[in-house]
This record gives sequence, C-alpha cells and structure tokens, in this order.
Amino acid sequence: MNLIAGITRLKQRHKFLAPLAVFLISLISFGYLEWSPYISDPDSFYHIKMALLMSKFGIIHNFPYLPFTVLKNIFIDHHLLYHALMIPFVTLLPPIIGAKIFQAIIASLLIVVFYFIISKLKIKFPLFFTLALLISPAFVFRMSLIKAQPLSLIILLTGLFFILKRKKLPLIILSFIYVWVYGGWIFLPVICLIFIFVDAFDSATKDIPSISSIFKTRNIILFAKKFIVNLFSQKNIFLVGACWLGALAGIIINPYFPRNISFYLVQTFQIPFFVGNEITLGSEWNPISQISFFTTLLLPLLLICLSLAMIHTYKPKLDIKSKLFLVLTILFALATFKSQRNIEYLTPIAIITSGIILTLIPTTLRFQEDADDFRKKILPFIKLNFLTIFIIIIFFSCLCSIMVNIKLALGNNRFDRFEKASAYISSQTRPGDIIYHSSWDEFPALFYFDDRVRYISGLDPTFLYLSNAQLYQESNGLTFGKNPDQAYNIIKYHFQAKYVFAGTKWDKFITAIDKDPRFQKVYSDSNAIVYKVL
Repeated sequence: MNLIAGITRLKQRHKFLAPLAVFLISLISFGYLEWSPYISDPDSFYHIKMALLMSKFGIIHNFPYLPFTVLKNIFIDHHLLYHALMIPFVTLLPPIIGAKIFQAIIASLLIVVFYFIISKLKIKFPLFFTLALLISPAFVFRMSLIKAQPLSLIILLTGLFFILKRKKLPLIILSFIYVWVYGGWIFLPVICLIFIFVDAFDSATKDIPSISSIFKTRNIILFAKKFIVNLFSQKNIFLVGACWLGALAGIIINPYFPRNISFYLVQTFQIPFFVGNEITLGSEWNPISQISFFTTLLLPLLLICLSLAMIHTYKPKLDIKSKLFLVLTILFALATFKSQRNIEYLTPIAIITSGIILTLIPTTLRFQEDADDFRKKILPFIKLNFLTIFIIIIFFSCLCSIMVNIKLALGNNRFDRFEKASAYISSQTRPGDIIYHSSWDEFPALFYFDDRVRYISGLDPTFLYLSNAQLYQESNGLTFGKNPDQAYNIIKYHFQAKYVFAGTKWDKFITAIDKDPRFQKVYSDSNAIVYKVL
C-alpha cells in the first residue's frame, strides 16, 4: 500500500513538475530572444507607448497623432487588455525592458497552455509535441515580437477546447474577453461555425457506407436531411449562439462602442482582403514563399505527413476532434499561403492535429493480424529509415530555430536608432506640428519618442488610403522616388509639414529631397536625416 501511495504521489507531483519545466524552458528560450537592444517589429513601439499613455490617462479614446488617416475618427484600442496587462512592466521598469520581460512571460504561458490543452485532449507524449512547437522557428519568431499574438493564441486554443467540450458559459466569457484583447477576435466565432459544420457532416455520414456512396440519389437526400437537422440542432445552435453572444457583448459593452464596428470592418475585412495593388502593405501580409513554408514548418509538416500516411494505411475511424483539427489545418495552411502572418495559427493547429491522429492510430490495431502486420512491416521501416530521417529533421528544425533566434537577437533595428533624430525634432517643434516621414512603418518609433507632434501615416497604410487615396498615392510615390519634382508641393502644401524625417534606407526619397534647395538639412546621423521645410 505504501508503494502504491508513493507512486500516486509521484504522479500527482509530476502533474505540476511537467508544466513548470515547460514554463521555465520556454522562459529561458524567449528570455534569450528578448535579451538584446533590438526590436524586430516597429509596431512594438506603438504597443509600449499605448501602455504608457494608458498608465497616465486611462483608456485612450482619441488618436490625433495620424490626422490624415481614418484613425482620426474611428480609432479604438483593439488590444486594450493587452496594453493594460503591460502597464506594470513598462511603468515599474524602463519601458522597453519591461515590455520585453512581459512578452517573454506571456509567450511562455502560451507554451504551458498548449501543453495543458494537448494533455486534456489525451494526446500521448505531450512534452514531445510541446517541444515540437517550441523549436518551430517562424512560430517562435512571431511569439517573440512585442505584440498581442501570444495572448490571442492562449484565448483561441482555450476556446477551441471549450468548443470541443461544448462548454457554453466559459465560451461566452472567453469570447467577450477576446474582443477586448485582440482585433482578430473573429477567429473564435468562425471556428465555432466550422465545428458545427464538421459535426453535422460527421453525424450525417454515420449511416452511409462510404463517402463516395453519398453521391447516389437516395443517399444524397438522406445525407442532406441529416446534415441540415444536425446543423440546426439545439446543441449546435446554443453552442454557436454562446460564442457569438460573448463576442457581441464584447463589442457592445465596450468603451469604444459604436465606432468600434466601423474599425472592425476596416481591420477585419478591408485590410486583409483589399483588392488591387494600390497599397504597399507590411511584409507579414504578403504570401509566404514555398521555400519558407517548408523550411520554417519542417517538423509540423513532417508530423502531419506521418499522420496522413497512417490514416491511409490503417483507415482509422476519426473522431470529431480529429476531423475538426484536420479541417482547421487545411484552412490555416491556405490562409498562410495568402498571408504569412497566419503561420502563427497554423503551427500549433498542425501539431495538435498530428498529435490527435498519431494517438488515435494504436487504438485501431484491434485485431492480432493488424498488430502483427504493424510489427512486421511498418515497425522495421520506421526503425531503419524513418527514425534516422526524423532525427535529422528535428536537428534541422532546432538549427533553423537557433538561426532565427540569432537573427532576432542580433538584428539591425536598435530600439534607439531614431531617438536622437526624434529628440532634435522635438526641440524644434511645437505641439501639433506635422512631421512628414519617409515611410509609414517609421511612425511607431517616432510616436514612441515624441507624441507631441503629428505624423502622416502609420500602423497600416490602408488607414491613409481609405481616408484620402490621393494623399496616399502621393506619399507612397515619394517614398519610392517617384515624382521627385512634386516633393515640395506635396510635403509643404498637401500635408502642411514643418519638418521631414527620412530614414537612411530610403535613398531615392533622400535624393529627391537633397536636390530641392527648399529643404534644409538640419540634422543627420547613421539612421536618419531631418530637413526643415522652408
């Protein structure tokens, strides 16, 4: 009895030791990435500044810093709770150091939540699949940026678990919180809709011998009836209703209602689905290259391929969670090919999918001949071939992750690279003066160092385009050295700017300004040049 009691206590202790070990390993990994004087994403400055402003003035309702954009009228802080959680770190510590520590903590908490969820889903070897996530280079890079993505994924993955368990009240609460945390809150209600479609399809095909037999006339009618009945069943309607009710409550019970509706229409639909080549979006909105897709997702893709091979070989009866995660993997893969930023969702979803399926496979080997076939045919292949390949790929994934980590930690965007130029502008201007800057992605750093003055464009170029397409075209043209003869008229009269800030990488823009004597160079360093508009 003492031995059994000792084993039980050891198991209970292991339940706490494993997630603690996961958290500490993650904290060391992300802490290493943040331990540098560099910030790899310019939006990080915006998030830090918003937390600082909130610490002084509370919820920020007006955003006069970009007067030429739609944000002048429809601004909302769509990362409100993320900024609120950051406040103690950026006020008690030097702001950038505090923000980096905060990001390392929430990114590590995400890895722990991932571990808990795959454990609750009864996936075998949860530590292995958690490690697979932690050495996925693109995912690690995205989570290291000072942005709300880790917090968003914590909510999304937890919401996915509640959807599978049909926990309506927690889903209402979580959907409400999600709206206050991240502008991409729409993912959770949409995934809930996908779930009930998968559930209805699964229920409708139970009495049909095979998928191909659905297309027989009699089976089509039977399938359609069952699909519709199950889709609109009370349990599914209540589940979707709970998720959308929480999201709707988050929109209405909100300090920014009703203008947040206009903002979400722009943020959720117009920016990601904008048609045409009129706007030069940030790189994260661009499609991912095939080489990057396969190199940065090597281990998750290997696990998915192994899962699909096992499905093809043993044809197991997939449960509802297997089907849901397979569908989500396909959808997020397509979304990643359209916009590489979706890799942050694809990576954990793909790993969970492979974990569910690989855990399910052994339960299908019910008969002795299946087990014998597995031992005699499949197992030797795995031992002789796959294991070697698998070890090589894990090594390569770790190497890729290390390379990304080094690139992030030793990048070329020092946090203070615009500080001196911004300090000079601040010393020469009055509150409300307009500063023309060479590119929209320079705004967050300039805004961080000086919120007294006003800027041209920032956060996303679509905000300027939707406000005034002509001004966008003019400023975007100047950035890339087009129409240099019009630079003075555009900057002086169209934007009414007092000074021009030019990042040194925009050489064509600088050349155009240098050629015009009506711009007087008043400051320069290795990162920026400042001109006075005469």
